Amino acid sequence: MAPAAAESRRSDPVINYGVRRLLALVPVALGVATLTFAIIHLVPGDPVVAMLGETAAPANIVGMRHQLGLDRPLLEQYAAYLGGLAVGDLGESISYRKPVSRLIAERFPATIELAAAGMLKREKKYTDRCSNSPRLPRSLRVCCARA
Repeated sequence: MAPAAAESRRSDPVINYGVRRLLALVPVALGVATLTFAIIHLVPGDPVVAMLGETAAPANIVGMRHQLGLDRPLLEQYAAYLGGLAVGDLGESISYRKPVSRLIAERFPATIELAAAGMLKREKKYTDRCSNSPRLPRSLRVCCARA
């Protein structure tokens, strides 16, 4: 039983570190969400006019503002925004008039493919060039010297 107790004591710092990092994520995520909300509301222009066009009838503009909740007080809008984020509702795109989460999901595979290709190309660039150039990382210069 003593070895198990010793091992659990060794893993405690790792678990504690992970828990601390997860707890630190909460204020950071809240700060990013608050900053995003503030920037969206501080940008000049009216999103409803951008959606409907400048020639839209005033009644249509008022109706769309109500539908989007832009006629509510700012704190209510902020609470609704955070509530939507908490359940994964990122809203609707003004340009595409589709849910933002669906747009992200559609483009995510291509993003992963590009990131992977970029990492592979970077690694291949370093390993294919077999010189003692000072621009190569030291570990690759040693590896090239052995080849």
